[in-house]
Amino acid sequence: MHHQDSFDQHFNSQFRGLSALYDLYDDSALFVLRVFTLALISFRVDDRLKRRMEKLSHLNWSEVLRQYAARVVEQEEETRAYRKKDYAAIAEAMAMIDALRSKSRIEWNGAEEIKKWRRLRR
Repeated sequence: MHHQDSFDQHFNSQFRGLSALYDLYDDSALFVLRVFTLALISFRVDDRLKRRMEKLSHLNWSEVLRQYAARVVEQEEETRAYRKKDYAAIAEAMAMIDALRSKSRIEWNGAEEIKKWRRLRR
């Protein structure tokens, strides 16, 4: 069997419908083929919503949900990036608290204060 025929058979079996791409080039062409796969995700909806969705059969629900999921992921990633801890600000706040505590003239013990208030509630 000729090398070309072997390649064509393998290509056709692996990538049905894409063999026409190979036909555009000669044997010496270098191919870089990137195949994307899509993960399958299932979700549940109540019967009423399912019936309403079926009435809108002109919509590609997979595409609608794929776009919505992408938008939500982007928003969440932006929010998470926004919420990153500012360690410099935290260190500054801790230093301010320590400075205020050192200026206090009252000797104070948090554990003792809690015990005092618990005794007073009884």
